[in-house]
Amino acid sequence: MVSAGSLMLPCPRAATRPFESAKKNWRYLIMKRVFALAILLLALPFAAAQAEPASEASIREYLRLTDFRRAIEPITANITGQAARQLRSQNPAVPDSVLQNVAASIHQVVTDNIGSYENAVIAEYQQLLTEEEVRAANAFFSSPAGQGFAQKLPLFSQAAGRAAQQWLQSINPQLQAAVESAVAQ
Repeated sequence: MVSAGSLMLPCPRAATRPFESAKKNWRYLIMKRVFALAILLLALPFAAAQAEPASEASIREYLRLTDFRRAIEPITANITGQAARQLRSQNPAVPDSVLQNVAASIHQVVTDNIGSYENAVIAEYQQLLTEEEVRAANAFFSSPAGQGFAQKLPLFSQAAGRAAQQWLQSINPQLQAAVESAVAQ
């Protein structure tokens, strides 16, 4: 409305201004909310990445509860067996007593250096796990069910190894055919 003294005359432009203002205000509010939502969505991955990494102490407790050192005995036996087989293949006349000495020496070196392996495992686990995850795992492995599970962990690895061997044997003809086909191309 345009005022001419006390007379109010309608002004077409003035009549649309309140609507335009409300329209701009509505757009502003929507854009403000969209912007805030976008910032929130962009920040979520960083917030998740900021979760407290697992502490060395909590991972050491996890390794203790899962009997980590006992679980690596099959690895030590595998290393020892491979070394003995390699020595035997290089020198078939090597006496069994020498192979036993080699096995004992390798076992001793592994045992003496298990701490450095444990530290490397801890560093890797700290990259993968949060403190909350390790605490939850420790709570489970502290329970009777968790202790039973932990005692069977080495058996799981052995069972998975046997299953892998059987599976590879069952698909060996297919693997050989695939290799022959690839070589023929």
